[in-house]
Amino acid sequence: LRKEQGLPDHWVYAVKAKPDRVYAGTRHGAAYMDRKTGKWTVLPVESAPGANDGIAYRVVVSIDVDEDGHAWFGTFKGLTWWDGRKFTNFRMPEGQNPMNPEPKGLINNVVYGVTHLGDEIWIATTDGTSVYNKKTGAWKSWYLDNAPMDEVWCYGISSSPNKIWLAAWGSGLLEYTVDRNHWQAYHDPDKSFTVDLLRNDGILSQMSTASSFSEGYVWVSSYFGVTRYDGKNFRDWDEDHGLPSNFLNSVKAHGKTAWVSSDKGLAGFVNDQWYTYRRVSDDKGTYGTLTIADADGKGGKVYRTETAIPYNFVWQADFDQDGSIWVATSDGLGHGISTGKEE
Repeated sequence: LRKEQGLPDHWVYAVKAKPDRVYAGTRHGAAYMDRKTGKWTVLPVESAPGANDGIAYRVVVSIDVDEDGHAWFGTFKGLTWWDGRKFTNFRMPEGQNPMNPEPKGLINNVVYGVTHLGDEIWIATTDGTSVYNKKTGAWKSWYLDNAPMDEVWCYGISSSPNKIWLAAWGSGLLEYTVDRNHWQAYHDPDKSFTVDLLRNDGILSQMSTASSFSEGYVWVSSYFGVTRYDGKNFRDWDEDHGLPSNFLNSVKAHGKTAWVSSDKGLAGFVNDQWYTYRRVSDDKGTYGTLTIADADGKGGKVYRTETAIPYNFVWQADFDQDGSIWVATSDGLGHGISTGKEE
């Protein structure tokens, strides 16, 4: 799916699948597809700061949908709340010092991630993480002074019951337990930013990019691979152990599986095997490949598929209730599950 099918742009950063709608965030705005009609509707971009007549900015890199069915869009110039009828945009208050942000609003306008937990909207920005209570209108921020961050550049954020999972660049994985008001930091024990000296000893890298929780496992992606943590044990993978690349933009947990979005394709860890999907264009035409390898990336078999992901640079993935997958790439949005025959 690209502009010809109704998207505002072919470069798709974010996707969120819900029973009634599928949302896509691109470098030129956001859109949603109505499930009943299959029609895409492009949402307007705010005409001027403070007008609240559209999304805060055209570059939309994260999307969440809260318990009320309201959509939240993270952009490079603020956060947007859309309830299906009206837009409300949030930006860092004028004159607010990000080094002393206690807070009357968003801690920074560059919003890389957004998630919800109850009435609270958690927002990952380049200067820390903000929390907005949609019922009371109250704000709170977490940053160097009140959270165990080594760096404040927060890339990815997700939630599980009573917990927030924050992927902070240079800070590894941070776990916040709501009822205890407590942060726990998980750092790379090797303390090396370039290599993993000992496998499965902790978070693979401090350079984390996203987090995702499902069925007792939290997954954290980085620019050096992916780690799974079950509350006691760590297990990690890199391009020498099943991944198509170490450069991971995000990870999405789904049931007991997890899917990583890389610069060289989409890979899923399913039943202790790695399934890697790529798009190929050569003298035989354009087609897909599916590589199936064991849990350590060994013994891979390659299958040719008639269909393929839109592009190999994958930003994000999300799942429908029926288990089908949506894939946001630098050249289109894909939908479905590939099948194929052995090559």
